[in-house]
Amino acid sequence: MAEFSNEEYLRALADNGDREAAKEYEQALDNRIFQLQISLAQTSDPQGRREVQKLLEQEEKKKRDYFQEKEEKAVSEFRRRKNETTKGRKVSSFDKLKDPKIIRWVIGVVAVLAVVIPVVTLMWYSNNQKESVTNPWKNGQLAKSKEQAASSSDNQSSQVDTSSLSDQQLEDWVVSTYAKEQGSTGENYKNLGWKVYSWTDDDDNLVYAQLYDAYGNDVLLFRVDKKGQLEAYGGIDGSSDSWDVVSKKYTTD
Repeated sequence: MAEFSNEEYLRALADNGDREAAKEYEQALDNRIFQLQISLAQTSDPQGRREVQKLLEQEEKKKRDYFQEKEEKAVSEFRRRKNETTKGRKVSSFDKLKDPKIIRWVIGVVAVLAVVIPVVTLMWYSNNQKESVTNPWKNGQLAKSKEQAASSSDNQSSQVDTSSLSDQQLEDWVVSTYAKEQGSTGENYKNLGWKVYSWTDDDDNLVYAQLYDAYGNDVLLFRVDKKGQLEAYGGIDGSSDSWDVVSKKYTTD
């Protein structure tokens, strides 16, 4: 029976989707390359340097091939999911309304709104009257300044043609959109090592982008639809089984 080295064992587990094994395997590759680089720097004998250089090139090629295969698997998995048929019978909105629980819930909501709306309207009217007296800037230069600032920001975003984004622009848009939903910024996530791998699909000619975390794990799949909007498969939280629009215009805020 053939014996496998620890590295081969980790690679086999990684190829079967074991994320922890993938991390260990990638770390082992990095460590070995680093050790060979040190050894090359410390070796003065020409023959010895050639041998170390050859080993270093082999390890670097192994690392490149591994990540290329990983990216190809991500594309293959995406296409497999895209071709899957939706299982189960869809329940129409009319059928849902027949549920007694939903009917009682709707009646309750209507009753609450009937009480709350007049109260809120009265409070708003009262506060609005006070603000008109105490805030002479309400409809003046201050409001105008805010509108101009918002308009300037919108104009900058609208100048970007989302149908012909560069790889860097697409990465900025994807990371920024995801980070914003997590309460952070795209710059912070990129500093942590998050990356985006993008490609154009041959079937629909749309540009797809796979978001990876700092450990190389696939996080979420995005694409730019025919309207130039950014969509995520399953939504930004991955809770649905469809493509949902997560950003209607290009932004990196």
